[in-house]
Amino acid sequence: MKKLDEFLSKSNVISGKAFANASRVYKSRKERIAVANAIPTAWNKLIREKDETLVRLIEDTVKIICGYKAEKGIVESFISNHEGGWIINEKYRRESRPVLRSIRLKGKSASKKRHKYRRNGDEAVITIQSTSPMDYNLIPVNKTIRDLFPGYKINFVIETDVGQFVCRVTGARRSVPIGDDKGGAYIQGGLKLWYLRHKEVKVGSSLRVRVIKPNQIYRLDAI
Repeated sequence: MKKLDEFLSKSNVISGKAFANASRVYKSRKERIAVANAIPTAWNKLIREKDETLVRLIEDTVKIICGYKAEKGIVESFISNHEGGWIINEKYRRESRPVLRSIRLKGKSASKKRHKYRRNGDEAVITIQSTSPMDYNLIPVNKTIRDLFPGYKINFVIETDVGQFVCRVTGARRSVPIGDDKGGAYIQGGLKLWYLRHKEVKVGSSLRVRVIKPNQIYRLDAI
């Protein structure tokens, strides 16, 4: 009742206090929404850029636990290998959902474009249909090519023109066990450097991943 009185009482309406109260509440709510929407972006920035403070915090915590300080490179590699599970999809922030649900394309339902997959023997060709691979430094996979790669979260090596990367198939529900041969939606692990060197890769480009040694070594090229 006190809140209603702030907005609706006759004296407050006449004095203009009701409008001031409403403006204050609106501004406060707007600020809370802005902060809530910025938190996922801030978190993703810390993870993707391997923020120095975050790396030092992990180094110090490791030393407290085992008595030895972890090398910076080991910590950064750990963050890269687990990045896929830590990155928050900013498109689905809580405050944005009502807006997203109201958007419809004329004549058809709004749908997410799917990457295109083709398998040629021991190699997979993925045609990119969105910016997510470049944004999150990953290689998408689906059931067409999934069995070319090791089980869920099992490490393997991808060779490229800029070096080798230790990667894994990840991006599945928590209930999916490690080693599951069908689990996972993308390959991730240290591929940021490769994408930085291949600025030509964009929506419509194709990636080729070729098996060199099954479940152990692969070759990645932009084609």
